[in-house]
Amino acid sequence: MGGFSGVRVWAVDHAGRRFVLKRFVDSMGYDQATWVHSLMRHVRSEGVTLTPDLEATAAGDTVLVDRHGMLWELVEWKPGEATAEPSAQQIHAAATALANLHRAAATWPRQALRIDHSRAVGERISRARMLQASPWMSRLSAVGDGAFRERFAQAAAIFASVGGPQAVAQASAWESQPVALQPVLRDVWSDHILFVGEAVTGIIDWHAAGSDTPATDVARLMGSWPGDRAATEMFLDSYRAIRPLSAHESALVPFLRDTGILFGLDNWFRWIMEENRLFADRRKVERRVDFLLAALPCAIGNLAADIRGLQGIRNTLD
Repeated sequence: MGGFSGVRVWAVDHAGRRFVLKRFVDSMGYDQATWVHSLMRHVRSEGVTLTPDLEATAAGDTVLVDRHGMLWELVEWKPGEATAEPSAQQIHAAATALANLHRAAATWPRQALRIDHSRAVGERISRARMLQASPWMSRLSAVGDGAFRERFAQAAAIFASVGGPQAVAQASAWESQPVALQPVLRDVWSDHILFVGEAVTGIIDWHAAGSDTPATDVARLMGSWPGDRAATEMFLDSYRAIRPLSAHESALVPFLRDTGILFGLDNWFRWIMEENRLFADRRKVERRVDFLLAALPCAIGNLAADIRGLQGIRNTLD
């Protein structure tokens, strides 16, 4: 089994227990892998046992290097299933779990909290400039036929009809402001939150963890589920009950959510049709692209208001 990254994952049964054996991506260095594991151990020590436990060698190592230089981990198997359409109770449970995780991660002595520019915000501004310079409509002639080309053409038409060029121009002109940074997951989405019934039983796949604003995780997870206003407010209310969001974080959440939908779709089109990447589960990719395509009009329509919200925060800081 495996996810979108292409990295294979194995279930391992030993001595009556089940584990997950997974290789880190080739671009992950040993220092970063041990950083991630150190963060996971700290969060578990703070009582967030939704974090998978790490198996260690007799020498205490949790990141293993094979003879080819590949990095591996063996972690606790977490029971449960991910859902693409959570119930109200599951939304509450997921938001609560994420807030508790962020509170625990903020106490990690290895990573001091600091005020700086958000990597996620900087990436979104850069992507806006790239899309402005190379819009979808101009790239259609360079891709082949097929189901994804039809989706690409549909996205380009939606983009043009709902003010996409103007929204991207506004995003590309935005200048990020420093915000409080701490260890976060950076890639927490619907597939990485496991449930048994209404309860969260695991938060899995920590390999993308790094230092950024917690708004990144809030926006990423919210944006991976269908979200009307009521569901969004329920998620934010549940999160804030455990870990209040600052005014700046609150303004960043919708900006990161909506740009995440837009540029997430752009990523898929680029990977599939311009870079010719292959994915083991094509149907899963199609479902993900279709989800983002359905969310695209609302995301673009919200961007102007998102940027006005950020402008309001900037004005209070000036």
